[in-house]
Amino acid sequence: MELSDSELAGVKSYREYLACDLLRYLQDTLPRRSMQIFSIKVTDLRYGLIWPLQIYGSVAFRNSIGHKANYLFRCTRDSFQTITQKDPFLRLTGPSQAIWLLGRVFIDVQLKVKCKKESEDEVLTYKFYEFRQDFRFGLLIPRPIPCKRCTLEFALAVLPSSVQATVGVRVVDGSWPDQCPGLVACSTDSVKGGKVVLLDFPDGKLPTKSDGVVELVRHVVSVDEPKGKLVVSMKASRDGFSAQCTVDFEMQASGRSTDVCDLIFCKMEVTVCWSTLLLQNILE
Repeated sequence: MELSDSELAGVKSYREYLACDLLRYLQDTLPRRSMQIFSIKVTDLRYGLIWPLQIYGSVAFRNSIGHKANYLFRCTRDSFQTITQKDPFLRLTGPSQAIWLLGRVFIDVQLKVKCKKESEDEVLTYKFYEFRQDFRFGLLIPRPIPCKRCTLEFALAVLPSSVQATVGVRVVDGSWPDQCPGLVACSTDSVKGGKVVLLDFPDGKLPTKSDGVVELVRHVVSVDEPKGKLVVSMKASRDGFSAQCTVDFEMQASGRSTDVCDLIFCKMEVTVCWSTLLLQNILE
């Protein structure tokens, strides 16, 4: 028996209703455990690799529920990063959303070493690795991942229940001095010693848009709930002069928080947008 168009529409809408109802149920029952990545460094070069290295490629997290890559590091051959034995840290630009620990969690690494010709480029590491979730909560943990030609060392922490904080900064008064190196970072009170660098500009050039918005390289951090606190800090230094300021934000489940950081020569408005785990974003 064939169904009419109106009956087919009813079946479709009913299926959508069931899907939405299931989504709401799953949303309410999902754990909000997340992983915070503070840094990734390359160590223990092997098989003929020597410092410095010009590297490019990507480092991303994936999980078994959704297939979308959540990139921590991503650059092309033309925009390679030079790492040295003194400074072996990858210049992280992610994640684009909190690293929620749903199902099985994998790290997908595809890194190459740039040589004089593209045909001569070498593989630093191609690694698809499952992260075991057997970490103690709230501790800053070094997690080495052995690869064939090097070791990748992750500095991370796992939060048992958390919300996502997206940080934005804007110059609202004054201006940043020329040739004045600076640092914008944030931390949470639950992970002692852990600091997420949002922007580091040792060349003294604060990257801003015409409207004063600071172009941070990282925006997203996890904050523990229900009583977590996010601390955003800024520091400037030049020729023996230094200025620093911190602003604290109490964790929220949604909405936004705003405060102003006064660095004497300029005022920086810090805005934090709060959100919880959205299953729709994972399944997209």
